[in-house]
Amino acid sequence: MTTVSPITDAVAFPSLGAADLALLQPMATVCSFQDGETVFRAGDAEVDLFVVESGAVEILNPADGGRHVVTHGPGQFAGDIDLLTRRPVIVTAVARGKTRLLRVPGGRLREVLNKLPHLGETMLTAIQERRRLLAETGVFGLKVVGPGKCKYTTLVREFLFKNFVPFTWYDSASDKGKQLMASWGSPRKSPVIDFGDGRQLINPTLRELAQSAGVWRQCPPEPVDLAIIGAGPAGMAAAVYAASEGVSTIVLDRLGPGGQASASSRIENFMGFPSGLSGTELATRSVLQMLKFGAKMVAPVVVERIEPQNRPSSQSRTA
Repeated sequence: MTTVSPITDAVAFPSLGAADLALLQPMATVCSFQDGETVFRAGDAEVDLFVVESGAVEILNPADGGRHVVTHGPGQFAGDIDLLTRRPVIVTAVARGKTRLLRVPGGRLREVLNKLPHLGETMLTAIQERRRLLAETGVFGLKVVGPGKCKYTTLVREFLFKNFVPFTWYDSASDKGKQLMASWGSPRKSPVIDFGDGRQLINPTLRELAQSAGVWRQCPPEPVDLAIIGAGPAGMAAAVYAASEGVSTIVLDRLGPGGQASASSRIENFMGFPSGLSGTELATRSVLQMLKFGAKMVAPVVVERIEPQNRPSSQSRTA
């Protein structure tokens, strides 16, 4: 069972008050579950926001043998950063007792965050802390097995890390790594990525990995006002500023958000954080803030050239 301090517990698993629930109700529908029914399952994508009205919802970690993570009671909500990224969730939610839930469609989550700022701030803080706590349990998400000094294994790990895809890495030379590889038929190539649902990839391209992990998003077919190439701190800041002003924005990167800064253990020269923060924290907060305002992120992509949509005619060039 996950052990948290009272302070951390209050941050990661807040209870919404009657006023907050009243504000949510016009955006939600009511749904009921019997004891033992699954609310959502690990691997489900674009999960809705569920808030407990009565009963309880237990969260289980299937990557760790269905281990208990937490039980949400009345006034509490299920979900972590995947609520905003719309990627496949990594845990399973099961009703405990006769349970009544408020269900807010995922498509309206941005509306909740922007129109209900107090509730939005509470939720954004909670979902970040939940992912951090789950990571500390040691076993969650995908399993990656490959040599520690292999550049392809390192690239896979970096890609998953930058894109907030939970995974546990095992060196193929370790006892656990050898055990896993043997159980998978001793593939000759590595790294091997196991999704826990029978799917495996062996030495995949980043695009194949992104598609299988639920990270890949097609570039929008419609024109956008602003395309930002590079998802380092400067690119992410530009996306937040632009999207917050209603500018349709897309961010493109060959790996994912954070840039080189995401690998920093401590950043103390970024405006607004006088006490500093880690590169991972900065990248996570930037992405969530960007998504909150409606900007889109596409990775992995390589930008080969830039072509203006409206080229000036030869007549106008000579005028």
